[in-house]
Amino acid sequence: MVSIMKFNLRKAQAVTEMAIFGSIILLILGVFFSYIQKMNEEQYVAQESFRHALAKAYDVQASAGYTVLEERRSVSVSSPLIGDRSRYSGSAAVLWGTEEDAGGSWYKINEEEYEIDLDDGDDDPDNNPKIENIDTAVNTPSIGNQKTINYSPNKVDTQLSASVQESITYTFRDESGKELFSTTHGIGPDGSYSESNVGSTYSKDRRWVSSHSQDQDDQD
Repeated sequence: MVSIMKFNLRKAQAVTEMAIFGSIILLILGVFFSYIQKMNEEQYVAQESFRHALAKAYDVQASAGYTVLEERRSVSVSSPLIGDRSRYSGSAAVLWGTEEDAGGSWYKINEEEYEIDLDDGDDDPDNNPKIENIDTAVNTPSIGNQKTINYSPNKVDTQLSASVQESITYTFRDESGKELFSTTHGIGPDGSYSESNVGSTYSKDRRWVSSHSQDQDDQD
């Protein structure tokens, strides 16, 4: 009887240790994959901005500046279904021709492209207003997480759902703080951000069913 009790205690200790160390390993893996994804996205956006700047400079045969701002859902340990919002940005300038050639400035915010005209009619281009800062205001009126577990004699049914409604306003300002341009993007059902998605909701759900026999429970 004593031997059986010692065996059960050791078994319980082993299971507890596996649960603790398993959780730590999963947490480390989650942080690692999140870091890898972030580095990959940043490199992609930087290369994307340069490719667009090169193409625009060739099209206008002049200098071109191109800036990319993207909101994406990234891997998150705390919110595994919908993830956390992460912002990635990149900027590039390409000179095509001579310095006297007038160029342009383009901004790609998520999937929308905007050409910002900063020419105010002054003969000296240096006197034209310049975009000094891009302010962002995030509005999240709704975010929810729900977990439901239903028990029955033959199975355990687990359902997990999450949703978020979010909009972001981008405001371009000059050196004095004056607003030059503004646009609002929202998150859509597919998780992407755009002007047309303002007011939409992004949601996901998962379901797990664990089946077991009544005979096995009786034997245990």
